[in-house]
Amino acid sequence: RRLTLRDGRTLAWREYGLSSGHPVIFTHGNLNSRLFAPSWTSSESDAEVAGARVFAVDRPGYGASSVHIGRSYLDWATDVEELADHLQLDRFSVLGFSSGGPHALVVAARLGSKKIASCGLASSDA
Repeated sequence: RRLTLRDGRTLAWREYGLSSGHPVIFTHGNLNSRLFAPSWTSSESDAEVAGARVFAVDRPGYGASSVHIGRSYLDWATDVEELADHLQLDRFSVLGFSSGGPHALVVAARLGSKKIASCGLASSDA
């Protein structure tokens, strides 16, 4: 799936899990994207068992998301906020894997507890 952001860039994502589940925006690590699929079969079933609706989002310059020259972590929070508004997510969790950890943290810090239910880091040194 793809969204054209207000600034004209494209943000791409893959959705899996329960359509009625708790929304989780997942941020991948370096050299990865929503296209990296070695464990999708178990990821999909794990998400369903957990009652989650996962949005695996390509960071700028990865997968099908446009490059964003000169971007900052705060720019990522703006992108995620725009995606959440597009998806009509009132409240959601963020999860960052590896170098996706700082990205998840900045989303949680910027959007705060009114929008963010929880923030998780996996294999991240953030």
